[in-house]
Amino acid sequence: MHRGLHLCLAACITSLSSSAFGHPSLYFDAAGLTQLKQLASEDADTGLGWNYAAVFQEIVKAADQVLASPYTYTVEIPNPNGQGSVTWTYSISSTMPPPHPNNPGYPPWTKVSRDLQSRMEVLSFVYAVTGDSKYLSNAQGTGALDIAKAVSAWSKWTDPGYLCGTGNSCLDTAHLLLGVGMTYDLGYGVMTDAERKTLREALIQKGVTPLAKDVNAANSASGGLAAWFNGYALRVTGLAVGACAVAEDVPAQSTPWTTLARQSVLAFFDSQGKDGGAFEGHLYGAYAVDNLVIAAHVLDQKSLGSGLFDHGWLADLPRFAGAFLGSDNRSLANFGDSSTAAYWATTMFALAAHGNASAQWYLVQTGNSRPRSFLNMVWSRPTLTPTPLAGSGTSLYQDVGYAVLRDGFQGAPVVAVKSGPPKEKVGHNHFDHNSFILSAHGHWIASDPGYEDYFNPSKHLYTTGSIGHNTILVDKTVSSDGASVSKGQVSLTGGKLDFLFDGVAYAKVVGQAAATYEAGLLDRFGRRIFYSKPDLVFIFDDLASSKAHEYSFLLHSGSAGKLTPGQGPGELVSSLQTAMMQTFFASSVPLVSGYPRVTVHPGASDYGPYGEWRSQSYKAVRFAAALVPGVQAHVTFDNPGFEDGLSSWQPRFADGTHSVDEAVAHSGKRSARIEHAVSKTGYYYSEVMSLVPGSTLRASVFVKSKAATGSISIQPFFTLGGVYITDPAGKSISLDAKDPVDWTEVVLQTQAPVTGVDGVRIALQFTGSGTVWFDDASYWVDTPPPQTEPSTAVVLGDPPAGLAVSGPWGIDAAASFMGSGLTGTVTVQPATQAIAQLSEISTDGSIFCVGFEPKGGLRRMYLQGGTFLSMGGKELLRASKSASFDMAIRRHSGCTVVELAEVETLEGPPYTVAVVADEVWLGAKRVPFVVQGETTTFPEGSDLGPGCAVVDAGTESGADDASAVDDASGVESGVSFDAATDVSSQPGEDASEGGLQARGSAQDEASGCACRAHRFSRSGGSFGGWAAVALLLALGLRSKSRVRIAG
Repeated sequence: MHRGLHLCLAACITSLSSSAFGHPSLYFDAAGLTQLKQLASEDADTGLGWNYAAVFQEIVKAADQVLASPYTYTVEIPNPNGQGSVTWTYSISSTMPPPHPNNPGYPPWTKVSRDLQSRMEVLSFVYAVTGDSKYLSNAQGTGALDIAKAVSAWSKWTDPGYLCGTGNSCLDTAHLLLGVGMTYDLGYGVMTDAERKTLREALIQKGVTPLAKDVNAANSASGGLAAWFNGYALRVTGLAVGACAVAEDVPAQSTPWTTLARQSVLAFFDSQGKDGGAFEGHLYGAYAVDNLVIAAHVLDQKSLGSGLFDHGWLADLPRFAGAFLGSDNRSLANFGDSSTAAYWATTMFALAAHGNASAQWYLVQTGNSRPRSFLNMVWSRPTLTPTPLAGSGTSLYQDVGYAVLRDGFQGAPVVAVKSGPPKEKVGHNHFDHNSFILSAHGHWIASDPGYEDYFNPSKHLYTTGSIGHNTILVDKTVSSDGASVSKGQVSLTGGKLDFLFDGVAYAKVVGQAAATYEAGLLDRFGRRIFYSKPDLVFIFDDLASSKAHEYSFLLHSGSAGKLTPGQGPGELVSSLQTAMMQTFFASSVPLVSGYPRVTVHPGASDYGPYGEWRSQSYKAVRFAAALVPGVQAHVTFDNPGFEDGLSSWQPRFADGTHSVDEAVAHSGKRSARIEHAVSKTGYYYSEVMSLVPGSTLRASVFVKSKAATGSISIQPFFTLGGVYITDPAGKSISLDAKDPVDWTEVVLQTQAPVTGVDGVRIALQFTGSGTVWFDDASYWVDTPPPQTEPSTAVVLGDPPAGLAVSGPWGIDAAASFMGSGLTGTVTVQPATQAIAQLSEISTDGSIFCVGFEPKGGLRRMYLQGGTFLSMGGKELLRASKSASFDMAIRRHSGCTVVELAEVETLEGPPYTVAVVADEVWLGAKRVPFVVQGETTTFPEGSDLGPGCAVVDAGTESGADDASAVDDASGVESGVSFDAATDVSSQPGEDASEGGLQARGSAQDEASGCACRAHRFSRSGGSFGGWAAVALLLALGLRSKSRVRIAG
């Protein structure tokens, strides 16, 4: 691609002068259009695996598809009670869509208006670039102008039967305005005066005017903006586009509208989490901002957008979005109404267009760097070098109630946590305070049900209620129909995440959620989650009430997941395609007989099973869980004959062309069908299947066709860590679609690439017209793929206070005495000798974690509010006074590096550790130390020791200067909470919780961060080779990161 051409386009769409205004000028001016025409024929690779010519041809193809026939939409509108539905249909005309009296709460206009917007935009864009007038108007009435004239004849642009705020406008108003506004701008030069007047008056009277009324009302009402969030954002965007579209034609009228739009964009950005989070999470948060960047862009085109793209909250969104990526970097944590899709692409394209290199990194990481819309083509900046997020990615967004614990972006497990918001009620949130989800090996193996079901009572409860989330239920009872559950959370607010720590070996978050249950039910529900990076996760729950209750700890595996009993203490094993997870469990009181138990929710079985650990009735209970993710060999399709519907298969379309057929089957009762009225490509993609590089794989399926033309094929698409490799498509095998009039087996046998793969998705494809059925698919590989060896666990203490786990990485033990009433030195004994190397552990801290290498060497430790930790009578660690910190010991080629990260205000130097060190780091500073026998004390003396050879080029600058380390942990720098924020200890909490006190220290209040910087931040890596990779990095890197505490 010609760099100069690309930079010219950038200038043409972002640096207009007032003399250039006219038409087109909404998204680009005449000069920008000229550059787009040149780019549309540019077939050189951009360096990101795509070229502009191919992108534009995909846009043309989309335009041709909608050009082929007039718009029609049919939907089954469910009755409010979830029983039955009514068929609703609308075909584009000058008459408004019909009413839907069976369910006024269902919004069919939203879908219709969004579809019409998309049609008008793609058609008018292709017209502008190609000059082909059929895309603007034609005899069939399918052009952009034809559609715009039809909807301009409607009496109003919002569904009169759907209650939406004031009733002046809704999402449909904005969608229609966006489509008509773009058509007006790009078609202006060839429209008649009458056509211009028709569209302009519709834009003003049916779009801009009612939107301006509602936006003004929201801005002036207390909480008005927050009450709408994404609805407000879309209204503001519609207002901005409509006002800018007619700005040159009615300047006196448009000026107050554009001013209002600009003020409102800023108001939305200002209203979001002060720590950088989006209140509506990743789906609706992205939906809102994906629209608002359009508003900012069109205002910028009119020289009215100065400062909008520089707003700190907007510019920092790549950090919020990127932090919550799954282990595959292609999915997102899906709290609230959301799915795991990697949203935010449009926002990131807009930010990248303004030079935000972290936004470019997000697009590349998530596989979204290829533009898939006209506007993303306009905004794309393939020459912008991506800048990865700094640090581990561990982050806290207390205002919105989100946190994430991670070990970089190289495939290590990711733990996302939700508790809050503390005060702001968000309509798309769920009753999921103190819940968590965990992604490992490309899958969310501990899952959230995602988007709520609005009409089925049992599914609605399961998707929104505590029963469907990985949190705690009290005295759980479920009605036989699944429509009611007792004593879950009842408030969308009141939970909070009040502490985050990101150390050299551990990351920790603390949530509080007692206030989210019915008044007086709980006195305490503190949840402490420790990530022993990158191997396993410990969870400690502290529950208390004035009355005795049975408490249920819940763990969900998702619709495609499975849960089975294990052999360890309280063990359940989750499995999901190529990922698995062992969960071990201990309780300070006995569990109810028959628990743990695996069950499904009545009426919501398609959401998959969940595990439940239920205590006997006590006033106070402490739970400990250890979650150990791993890899499993997945070599059999979960749903080979489609007997479970489309479970584990991904259809290309959800428009009825891809469906399960219960009347046709090769065996069993069902098959999968693809039915195309016109020639196009459809497919079903399998789940990720395991394989070994270079192995031979065989995939087969039985197929049958009727009145079909084209081809049927099987094709592999190779993956690594759950993500497609650069060139994923493998050899395919196909047959003529007209041939298999009866069931015919199609067999593919091929070889996997010899390097860089560990999985494959099998695509069952049909390109053509007619009907094709698939059934009884199979998969086989000649070399058994590797899988993680099972871990062993033992309970620590009597009553149990923690767990120890032995796995391929070594041994980790952890226990919490928070809420136990125990003080002074506490000793916990292993309940069995299942881990022979383990003996009694003693400490005076309130929480400890300790890890050992497979050969027994000390690897890592965490101590909270204590002075020592010992095992079997041998002291492993001692501080000079009660302190909170973590420590990592990294060995390579006979050289040992000790690193320690302190929690500020809870330091306890000097420290003595039971290793012989060659190099010691305290925070970001290399410090002197003294070796006495088998122990090292630091900081002590003046000798920095021999040091360790640098094995990989690192960034040395700032390594000895703690002040140079800033904002590298993936957490917003300068987090602070004003006097109105409650940072006091919870009932039963002591002040050793990482510095939490009844009143924050002067350091807390001055900086919002009671922490010290540490120099080492690992970027993750494969678990089997973790030790070698980590040691190489430890000795070679001087990367900058930050320990983070809030509250």
